[in-house]
Amino acid sequence: MFLSNRHGCRYLDYTIEGNRFLTLENNKLKMTFWLNKGADLIEIRDKASDVDVLWRTPMPMPAAGQYISPASAPIGNFFDYYPGGWQEVFPNAHLPTTGYKGAPLGLHGEVCLLPWHYSVLENTEEVLRIKLFVRTARTPFYIEKTVTLRNHEAIFVFNETIVNESNEEMFYNWGHHPVFGAPFLEEGCIIDAPANSIAVLPDTGAAANHRLQPGQRSQWPHLSDVSGRTVDASYILEQHAGFADSFHMEVQEGWAALRNPRLDLGVGLAWELDAFPYLWVWQAYSGSGGYPFYSRNYNVALEPYSVPVETLTESIQSGNVHKLKPHEAKSSKLIFGFTQGKTPIRKISLDGRFE
Repeated sequence: MFLSNRHGCRYLDYTIEGNRFLTLENNKLKMTFWLNKGADLIEIRDKASDVDVLWRTPMPMPAAGQYISPASAPIGNFFDYYPGGWQEVFPNAHLPTTGYKGAPLGLHGEVCLLPWHYSVLENTEEVLRIKLFVRTARTPFYIEKTVTLRNHEAIFVFNETIVNESNEEMFYNWGHHPVFGAPFLEEGCIIDAPANSIAVLPDTGAAANHRLQPGQRSQWPHLSDVSGRTVDASYILEQHAGFADSFHMEVQEGWAALRNPRLDLGVGLAWELDAFPYLWVWQAYSGSGGYPFYSRNYNVALEPYSVPVETLTESIQSGNVHKLKPHEAKSSKLIFGFTQGKTPIRKISLDGRFE
């Protein structure tokens, strides 16, 4: 175990039952990464309210590599080690694919299952900067994420770079998978998104657990439900409503927020639109029966992505895919911040200002 400063900005590196964690905090927030499993963010805690806003799955958290699955899952190993929280998704998004250059890629790609490393770039009571980094195993990429935390600020910043280390042009899907849950999430929470955003629901056919009509393309937040009625999809339902929907939004600005008016607590993300022109939304009201959640997930995800809800091979076919030339790099910036929960958010800037 290693502890840096005693107050102000500080970090703690520790291991519990084979799981290695890295906690960063200042006087406003606390965040914890699961280092040996994708550097998943498994805690983002607002210190004023003592509320961790991320969702935690009901499944156990075995140390990475220690769970022996009884059978190989067609979807890959993502759910064997899924803690909830926030994953980096790269270089595949969505369902597994084996059709790109012969590389078998599971649900949400590689980096969310690999162990990450870190180095400390700046460590004072006023500023903490830590670089997290990993190399992929089935594809030739390097990715690094520098986390910046400043004392007295309820925000943190990700400055990220992905690199194609091969001598071939490489396609990729890239995204972030932050999922929010109780006690922050409850009926009456509100999703704020940029004006004129368009929600696109995949044409998956009718399902008993769908609240929203599949196959529609509608202006957010007024969407059609399965009976044809118009509903406000920005309003969060109660835990046992029994629905589950996933879709993406075409956004004109790179930001989104989720607010709890009762707690007067909100969270927001802002990102560079050229890297992530789509926002994926996952609304689960205990409606995901069977494996892996067995109707136990009450959560909302707001996920910036480089593509619509597509696999890597589907993105290549649709033309939505992004690419890197041999040895080319791509950088991007994303911020997360806490804010008030009572008043609608109209914009979040990349310097952390909520309007």
